Amino acid sequence: MPSLLIYAATALVTYIAYVQLFALFQTVVRKAPPVASNSWWAFLRGKSVPGSVLIEQFYEKYSKNNEAFMAGGHYVLPPSVFAAIRKIPDKMANSTPANEDGLVLEPFLGHDNTDIIHLVRTDITRSVDAMIAPLKDEIHTTLSLHFLPPSTPASLLSGDEEEWYPLTVHPSTLTAIGRITTRILVGKKYTTLPAWTDTLAGFANGIIIQSFLLKNLWRPIVPLIAPLFNTTRRVAKLRALILPDVRALLANPPTPGTYPDGEPTVLPMMVNYVLSRPGYAEAKEATVLTGVIGRLLDLSFAAVDTTTITLTHCIHDLVSHAPSLYADPILEQARAVLAGNNGVWTTQALSSLPLLDSFIKESQRLHPIGQLLSQRKVLDPKGVTLMPSEGFEGAKPVHLPFGAVTQMPLHGIHMDAGVYEEPGEFKGFRFAGDKVASSQPTDRFMSFGHGKHACPGRHLALVVVKLFLLEFLERFKYREVERPRDWQLGFMFNAVPDMKTNIWIRPRREEGEVEVEVGA
Repeated sequence: MPSLLIYAATALVTYIAYVQLFALFQTVVRKAPPVASNSWWAFLRGKSVPGSVLIEQFYEKYSKNNEAFMAGGHYVLPPSVFAAIRKIPDKMANSTPANEDGLVLEPFLGHDNTDIIHLVRTDITRSVDAMIAPLKDEIHTTLSLHFLPPSTPASLLSGDEEEWYPLTVHPSTLTAIGRITTRILVGKKYTTLPAWTDTLAGFANGIIIQSFLLKNLWRPIVPLIAPLFNTTRRVAKLRALILPDVRALLANPPTPGTYPDGEPTVLPMMVNYVLSRPGYAEAKEATVLTGVIGRLLDLSFAAVDTTTITLTHCIHDLVSHAPSLYADPILEQARAVLAGNNGVWTTQALSSLPLLDSFIKESQRLHPIGQLLSQRKVLDPKGVTLMPSEGFEGAKPVHLPFGAVTQMPLHGIHMDAGVYEEPGEFKGFRFAGDKVASSQPTDRFMSFGHGKHACPGRHLALVVVKLFLLEFLERFKYREVERPRDWQLGFMFNAVPDMKTNIWIRPRREEGEVEVEVGA
């Protein structure tokens, strides 16, 4: 924990200095768009505002007038050029180098670990139905272990005659998702290895802060500093644990569509995928091992971190409303759909839950994983000029120089009263009648990204989130509480879910039901 605090404090000071100097350089030297940032004077007086407020202010002032602005060193595009950026070829502007610049994963995972989108969109997405049974089994087990373990003491709260059990949602969900992700990535046997599951959760949770610091450093010195971070040690530990199984699969590559343990896992898919990539079939073992393990951990980071944040926000939104408002109707609809599907969840059955779909989507609208998303880096040496779409009267082209990184003003759009009625209010069934699939990004809903660079794993992620929430609602009742407030900082453009506040749950008891035992 002390090392994490040091990293965080160093990152804060570094970022504030970077933002201020960058803003000055952009406006004075490059004559670039205005920069959304708090001034030094605002920081010193304690008057700085969260990134969400800056985005809302600049969106109203510039985006809605068809002008770009800068935030965090990136060009935030106005709606007038959304269609244009979707049409730009990857060779001219791409998300992969933008993501690497932002996360700085190369020193930890290798230089070519970012080409897994095709695997996610094909083999993994096609296997989602077959993954549901093991996912459901693992979710049931992990909720028992981490949401209501046997050691949890009960409390009799004021005004209540029944005992309640405390639950700190984020850390419990992080540990649970680490184990659930492990099940579908590398198999059941690893879920019982704390050395793997705890390290994987720590890897996913810690890399954000460490990459946040590294991305602002001079790139030639990053490889020298990276070994000092916990991420390097965690990657080494995970690599050592998985190495024997990867070697065994490389020695006897599985037939596509078959799995050594009888249930679909990503590891054998990843081995076949890497061996099919140019230069790997005849490469040395060390190169192939790095290629497989680096890609596997890259995928695990994306899965654990984003799913944990999404689920934490959803549970916070559930417990801050009376069960009769959202929880009970969602559960009633889910039970009816499950009964009509012979008691078996499938992707088709899970897609027939408009109330749950809407609730998750509304939670994502107000609490996305980032208030700016869908970044792309301009790779064309001449830069890229985006032409405005028809219907945006008076809009001018937006020119992006070589090396510029673009973002979409997600939070501004999600809080736009012209797009959503009472945008600041949580309305869990706002999208219940929406005919657009909950996983489909649009120009008015961008929590999964935008265009062809939207999150490729969103279909699997939604399956995990739905199964998790349904298991939570089936097994536990909650005590309505005030929603834990997100953690927002004036130098960041995202809202981190509260990681310390307790909510209160107890095993569900209904007429004719046997009470779920604590830790069962």
